Amino acid sequence: MQLAVHYLQLRQSFPNALEGESVPISMEEIAILLYCTTRNAKLIMTKMVELGWIRWVPGRGRGHRSVLTFLLFKGDLLLSEAKALVLKGELMEALEQISRYGEGTTVKEQLMDWLSSGYFGYRVEGKKQQRMESLRFPVYRTINTLDPAYSFYAFDAHMMKQVLDTLVRYDRVSQRFQPSLAHHWESNDDSSIWTFYLRRGVTFHHGRELTAEDVVFSFRRLSDPMLALPHNWLFRGMLDIAVLDGSAVQITLDAPNHLFLHYVSFPASSIVPEEVCLEKGSGFARYPVGTGPFKVVQHNESVCVLEVHKSYFQGRAHLDRVEVIMIPDDKSCQVKDNPSDQVMLHMGDPSPVINVEWEELGELHTGCSLLTMNLTRPGPQCHPNFRKALHHLIDRGRMIDELGEPRMYPAQGFFPNAAMGAEDMAFQPEETRRLLQVAGYRGETICLYTYERHAADAYWIQEQCRQHGISMEVHMVSWGQMMERENIRKADCILFEVIFGEAQLTQVELLQFPYSFIRSHLGCDLLAELDQRVNALLREPSRHKREEMLQAVEHRLQETSAIIFLLHKKLSSSFHPSVRGISFNEQGWVDFRNIWLKPRKS
Repeated sequence: MQLAVHYLQLRQSFPNALEGESVPISMEEIAILLYCTTRNAKLIMTKMVELGWIRWVPGRGRGHRSVLTFLLFKGDLLLSEAKALVLKGELMEALEQISRYGEGTTVKEQLMDWLSSGYFGYRVEGKKQQRMESLRFPVYRTINTLDPAYSFYAFDAHMMKQVLDTLVRYDRVSQRFQPSLAHHWESNDDSSIWTFYLRRGVTFHHGRELTAEDVVFSFRRLSDPMLALPHNWLFRGMLDIAVLDGSAVQITLDAPNHLFLHYVSFPASSIVPEEVCLEKGSGFARYPVGTGPFKVVQHNESVCVLEVHKSYFQGRAHLDRVEVIMIPDDKSCQVKDNPSDQVMLHMGDPSPVINVEWEELGELHTGCSLLTMNLTRPGPQCHPNFRKALHHLIDRGRMIDELGEPRMYPAQGFFPNAAMGAEDMAFQPEETRRLLQVAGYRGETICLYTYERHAADAYWIQEQCRQHGISMEVHMVSWGQMMERENIRKADCILFEVIFGEAQLTQVELLQFPYSFIRSHLGCDLLAELDQRVNALLREPSRHKREEMLQAVEHRLQETSAIIFLLHKKLSSSFHPSVRGISFNEQGWVDFRNIWLKPRKS
């Protein structure tokens, strides 16, 4: 591998020299180009000669330079090395090498063609008892963390669900809670004391049996004020947590919380083994250990490989191995069309051209894209009439027509409703002009922050602003950078999307999670008001009344234009007819545990 890099470094130093063309050069000059000693340069050149990559004629006598002839086309070597890196799970390194050495070649296109034609899909290796079934597919995003205490993005939460478990789980179809690590639970009359009874015989991936002490550790870790973990809001009201008879845990809260089952079903509340979590430290974010259906065996910026946890307490997964390949979200890295006999999943990501025999599962996603408006930072966005002007200048119907799927309907709130249609009733350009005049807007620049997934929407909005005389800068950052406090603070507005798992919990999270873009951008007065509303909501036993209270919160956000709702989108997944077990979970993804492949006739 390193020898190939040396060849590419040399080849790049002589971009105008053709293969077979002689180049005069000294060994000392080669050592400088390769950043090594003259002795090592001689060894490197000897190896290249033996492999037939170059021809080397040493200079004879004083003043006579040596002659180097390149025999190997750099594109062939670069493609071969890129494929080798991909097979090792290092796609990002392969793309970086192509970017560094591939100028003037079509290697990147060739690599994407190779990935599209046979790299992804369903594989069977071995026979009978040694048979291993695996599924490899691309996603156009990255995993920021697999440590539940630091989770935020929906894809991170989805991957955590494959590896970790919570005490209970929420079933979005039945809208009821189901047993998970706890087989039974109960609370006192006002929901301030909760008791969870644990299953026996549940094992972590490293073989140790789950205990009540693991639950105590996991929840105390989240609530520890010294750690200041982002999800400590979930257990901020916990007065005490105690083990009862070795297999039950009792939690005492400082006030009634009728959403507490939602809290303990949240991905951040997943149960982790104390000794592994403490031993791994920050490494737990990349290699967590849980009780879930799969365990992490490889994880870097290019790939996350999961292997089946054979003794999973809710039943073994059908697949033995899942490889999630993380591909940069740009047009030059799109996976292209696939053979009809290939199996591939693309869940919520750009869809490749799929053979007509493939099936598609689609549904309107419960949530929306939106803009937060930063009321904590001086600027035009602090004026309510400017914010309302921005709301009225966006023609969401035209945005859908011009940018296409997965954009489906203009959003009037967090949730789709029966009254929505293709036309955007909020689009009122005349009202925009009036409101901008009332706000005293004088052309100041506002900064919109977002990440690559929303680039098309951000630049579309920027152009609409320009047409109405509003100066907007778009700052494109990575998913991880978007969570940095400084970027949240500097943004006048943030474009992102919300996917609702359990509706009431997700709404509360948006208002309570300290890294929530919505909470971070609320002004002090509005934040205090909404915190009071949330506290009242937690004390309310009626689900119906809680929904009314949350609708009032949403209305308050709308009337102040603290957030600007944009679009409802479609979730979709395409797959070969032989794939079974495909359905969306609350994160808008497909649980790997349920996927299985229908055998084909030989």
